[in-house]
Amino acid sequence: VVDLEGSSQIAEGQLPEVLCRFLECAASVLERRDLHTCMRNTWGDGLFLVFESVVTAAEFSLAFRNALAGAPAEAAPSLQARIGLHVGPVTEAWDPLLERINVFGHHVIRAARVEPITPPGEVFVTEEAAALLFATAEHDFDCVYMGQIPTAKGYGVKPLYRLTRKGLDGA
Repeated sequence: VVDLEGSSQIAEGQLPEVLCRFLECAASVLERRDLHTCMRNTWGDGLFLVFESVVTAAEFSLAFRNALAGAPAEAAPSLQARIGLHVGPVTEAWDPLLERINVFGHHVIRAARVEPITPPGEVFVTEEAAALLFATAEHDFDCVYMGQIPTAKGYGVKPLYRLTRKGLDGA
């Protein structure tokens, strides 16, 4: 789950341009790195992406965060995102409002409760995501324990980790 930090403070006249840059940046990272999603959704200044692999999700998260940081400001504020990453089974079902398949479940909610408490420009992952990354070979990600942190909307205190590249403090 990704949220564009500070979007509510952007002038109304600049918002469409800024949101387009945000969405174009996400699409570009997915395309350039050939990262496949199982599902994509946007709402307002947020993204919801489902990946088949935690490594792919981590790759997108850090690449997108870095791409936003390097995006030209051109008469608009620099862009930063808060990114929450979680892994777990989801339920795929027909969404009669969107008229397409969507994903639902507690694990979707959990990811959505991590993102709002993630500092701007950071990627926080749940204990499940950190454990799966640890158990998965062939990547250069590291998870730095940040402590027991209260999640959004009273969802509970959870152990959270900051996603980085091995040997680097900020990826």
